[in-house]
Amino acid sequence: MSFGRSVRVGATLAVALAAVVAVAPIVNAETPPLPAQSQTIRGQGGDTPGPIFNYWFGKYKNAYSSSNTTLTYTMNGAGAGVKAMQANPPQTDYAGAPTPMTDADLAGVTNGRTILHVPSALGAIVLGIKLSCASGSITLTAENVGDLFSGAITNWNDARLRTSGRNPSLASCNVHVTTVHRSDSSGATYVFTEYLKQETTSYWANKSSLPTRQYNSWPVGIGEPHSSAVALKVKQTNGAIGFLETSYAKSAGLKKAKIQNGDHTAFVAATAATVTAAAKTASVPSDLRIQPIIGAPGANSYPLSTYMYWYVFQQEPTSAAHGKTLISYIYWALTTGQQYASALGYAKLPSSVKTLAINQLKKITYNGTQIWTP
Repeated sequence: MSFGRSVRVGATLAVALAAVVAVAPIVNAETPPLPAQSQTIRGQGGDTPGPIFNYWFGKYKNAYSSSNTTLTYTMNGAGAGVKAMQANPPQTDYAGAPTPMTDADLAGVTNGRTILHVPSALGAIVLGIKLSCASGSITLTAENVGDLFSGAITNWNDARLRTSGRNPSLASCNVHVTTVHRSDSSGATYVFTEYLKQETTSYWANKSSLPTRQYNSWPVGIGEPHSSAVALKVKQTNGAIGFLETSYAKSAGLKKAKIQNGDHTAFVAATAATVTAAAKTASVPSDLRIQPIIGAPGANSYPLSTYMYWYVFQQEPTSAAHGKTLISYIYWALTTGQQYASALGYAKLPSSVKTLAINQLKKITYNGTQIWTP
């Protein structure tokens, strides 16, 4: 099996924790068993779950201490993660993304293996802004967002951004709007373009190609690869606005817009509580391919929320010991690891979804034999 570079983290984030993990036996019968020998577990995919994945690696390292296992995650875009899972032979042990695979993605898996979707945490796509003349929070209606990214609003002092007494400081902001989007194949793009299509203006509603991870029809703006580069470009450009995961905006010190909720009753910031409130409105299919939670109603629901995923093979391709290690790490992240979500800008899974995610791990087999049998 071949792999790319083990870890790629943007300069705007703290350097990812080392991925060498020491593990020791666990005695709880309901906990997955660990192999005696060390293993290397390598993943790749979207930037959105990358910060929490890398943080979990370090915490998992501290939890166990008798044998060495290496865990890595390359943030090269959700589309790249999908392609690595589709390759024959597979080019990764798992992939990460802020959205489920599409039917077309699954149809493209030609290596004879089934993909399981395992939710990892809840996340949000935020609009990060650099605007030195603005004071206080910036509130954006859905129409505002659509007009900014279509080029219909070109200056920050546009009256459409100040309806109903909103954003009074923008009246003196005679600054050009520069939108920044992803140029690579990105799960964040999938979420944001679906929001544009469903919630904003007729311009975006008529874009029949949405959603897509690789969107090449942006009418205005600058494209950058990876969330870290989007954050840096916004930080360096007065008047810029870009979509990215919460932790990247926080690391770059960007102002984060409050966005109008689905029933137009409030302007909502992205927090663990507001993402969790949005998740309560989402339907959960049996295969756990939960779609991005767009325009959720409710005064405390953030309208650009999403589940994040591990994509894993149901038929472990390497060995039973290798599969045990992957199962053990993901189980730990679904249980002990959830407590760290909110501090990193994410939200923990609802308990019902966590149970379903753990059940996915029990489906993994090697040579036709179930690896974890509680």
